[in-house]
Amino acid sequence: MTGMPARWRRKAQSGATAIEFALVLPLFFLIFYGSLTYGLIFLAHLTLQHAAEDGVRAVLRAQDTEDADGNDLTVEQQLESRIAYAKSIAATQASWIDGFQTPTINVNVCLSDAVCDAAGGGAGGYPDCSQTVLCQVVMTVTYDYATHPIVPSLAGSGLGPMTPTTLQGSARVLIDGRVFTS
Repeated sequence: MTGMPARWRRKAQSGATAIEFALVLPLFFLIFYGSLTYGLIFLAHLTLQHAAEDGVRAVLRAQDTEDADGNDLTVEQQLESRIAYAKSIAATQASWIDGFQTPTINVNVCLSDAVCDAAGGGAGGYPDCSQTVLCQVVMTVTYDYATHPIVPSLAGSGLGPMTPTTLQGSARVLIDGRVFTS
């Protein structure tokens, strides 16, 4: 090749850049797509965790002691009011995800020494959280990522099995009768 004129050597190399670009572009795109996908999954998970934490803190902050007519609420009614307030706070914190699908918010109240998860949804029948009895409030905020992915799946990318099916944030707080007015 050293005996070839310079213009012939350039013509022999003219398609090499395009071929190298065509070979390397899919790899770079896959790395970019994977980074974007996992970054948004991580952001959504942190959002759900933050929503659950703010929600259970709201159980302690709520101050509803009277109904609309001015009658005093019972401890169970105050707890129900606090849980409704906590759910609204959690829903507000996770509101950007609502564009894809509204997260499911479950709350459960049980005695502090009991195994307590938020699967029950907290539909009344709460334990007596009196002055001497500690109760725990558990909030779980769940997003079904399998049916409503934030970043659409790239067919053939191989990332599908590595993405989670659900994203979940969970938090708990201990309460006793001192948070309620009687």
